[in-house]
Amino acid sequence: MRLANFAFHKVALDTSIFLCKFKTTAGSKWQEAFVSFVVELRAMDVHPVFVFDTAFPVEKDLEKQNRIDARNKMRDRVHKVTAQWEHLLENHPRASSAALVVDMGKDAWADKTELADVLRRVGRRREDDESGSEEHFDVSVADVEREIQRMQNACFVLRTEDFVWTRHVLEALGVPHVAAVGEAEATCAVLNRKGLVAAVLSEDTDVLAYGAPVFLHRINLTDFTVSCIEHEALLRALNLSAAQFLDFCIMCGTDYNTNIPRIGPDKSYRFLQRYGDIDHLLSRCDTLD
Repeated sequence: MRLANFAFHKVALDTSIFLCKFKTTAGSKWQEAFVSFVVELRAMDVHPVFVFDTAFPVEKDLEKQNRIDARNKMRDRVHKVTAQWEHLLENHPRASSAALVVDMGKDAWADKTELADVLRRVGRRREDDESGSEEHFDVSVADVEREIQRMQNACFVLRTEDFVWTRHVLEALGVPHVAAVGEAEATCAVLNRKGLVAAVLSEDTDVLAYGAPVFLHRINLTDFTVSCIEHEALLRALNLSAAQFLDFCIMCGTDYNTNIPRIGPDKSYRFLQRYGDIDHLLSRCDTLD
């Protein structure tokens, strides 16, 4: 659906989610992207209410550490890919061309596995290669460098000054913002449940676990369309109560907990249909296999 369907209505947004989104997609131009986003919302007469985190519960410490570890691994990968790409350009006979033919079947690629993954992802395998090799790829230099930039953008860090800047911009634009009671996503859901906003716009599906009545996600920033999930309709479709749905979210995994080992969404749903809730499941089921 079009986000413009919420014209003249308030929509709560988890600020951190969108700062992350624009830092990932726009890199160093994230501030311009954020301002353009807010201006576009107001042009559609959608009334955004930006919610800022104030504290994270200790239960999220593991998830936070996992994200730090993943970011550090990505930084290491970007460093290796960048060095390997520069080495390739220095030694390739057509390095000055916009497109290269790269043979990744050579033994020399054994120590360039990170770059090889990138080239396979953005390149095109040559089907008519007379040598019979399955490792010849046509590669656009611009495509590779865009992919490396995308990987670099994913290594972003949200800093205190980013939030300070964002608050100042929102105030200058006359857009309301509020401090959450703890986490922004939880406060967004509370605002929605109390009828203070018409919907929550976020990419964090934990909003569903918090019981937001109207959840907007997967926003397309080109045409400003979104996917809309209505909590009551979701419960009816799944034939679950609100309490059972929360148990389902817990079993599948949230920011607060990992999923139960060897139990995916399908098994979780079937177990809840059979046993009713997590407590009865654990007391009546000898094994979850």
